[in-house]
Amino acid sequence: MNKLSKLLVVSAFFACLGFTAQASTTYSMYCTLYGWLDNSPPGNAIAYPQIHSGAGGTGTFSDPVTFATDQAELAPGTVVYVSYMKKYFIMEDDCAQCDSDWSGSHTRHIDMWAGGNGSSGQALLDCEDSLTEQANVIVSPPSNESVDTTPIFNSSTKQCWVPGSGGGGIDTGAIYHLQNEASGLSLNQQGSTTNGSKITQWTSSSTSVNLQWKFIATDSGYYQINSVKSGKDAVVQGASTSNGAGIVQWSFGSAQNDQWKPTQNSDGSFTFVNRHSGLVLEDPGSSTSTSTQMDQWGSNSGANQKWQLVVQ
Repeated sequence: MNKLSKLLVVSAFFACLGFTAQASTTYSMYCTLYGWLDNSPPGNAIAYPQIHSGAGGTGTFSDPVTFATDQAELAPGTVVYVSYMKKYFIMEDDCAQCDSDWSGSHTRHIDMWAGGNGSSGQALLDCEDSLTEQANVIVSPPSNESVDTTPIFNSSTKQCWVPGSGGGGIDTGAIYHLQNEASGLSLNQQGSTTNGSKITQWTSSSTSVNLQWKFIATDSGYYQINSVKSGKDAVVQGASTSNGAGIVQWSFGSAQNDQWKPTQNSDGSFTFVNRHSGLVLEDPGSSTSTSTQMDQWGSNSGANQKWQLVVQ
């Protein structure tokens, strides 16, 4: 079947369900997520089934993922495209907070289905929080937008999808080594529990707890990179916005220099952008020395700015 024939079949499919062609309109919307655990009642039941008997979907134009909102804002069956999620969604459920937002101040709010199951635990809730954003949403979108069908939440691995060229995810329940692609060494907090101690790199084969890190979701796709040894975060020293500013450890605070947004690269590695400075975590000069302090720099796609996450 050629591309035109496929599009005709899809169009006929939606027409049979009562969906009519409309001009695309883009709105800024508050985009949140919900899943199995925080659905009411827990599970995948939906209020306005259209093409799914329960919340689901892969995110393609022909199989959009369920979303919820006030039906006075968007009627059941309305299809939207959320660009930062790289997925199509279809209105099939109600959202109490969306109802309140729309009736109270006509605030546009959609709640997207993240998936999960009864044993997904806190990892699912953290995933939902990490992907919450104020973003542009296309209502009645064209059928040819770019799509990533990676599940938003993988129930088997408890991994959350991360927006980026490679899809993938970060498991907030896992402990990782962050291995730099240029040096082959791993992010190291040197065994100190003191605020301000330098973050360096060390031999990745080491079993030292100094090399162990976990990710704590904050909001809008940002995470704390938190040391298992000290309980402190990798931060930009002095909340600097300058290239070359060093990375140290510090207790979580309000300056946002301790929050990083991961973007997955095509080779599966991650690049980490600091929320405060907009600069990237790197191994300066692609050093292979274990005494080198990590710093931040403008993104240049270098191997020294790419980190492989190795589960411990």
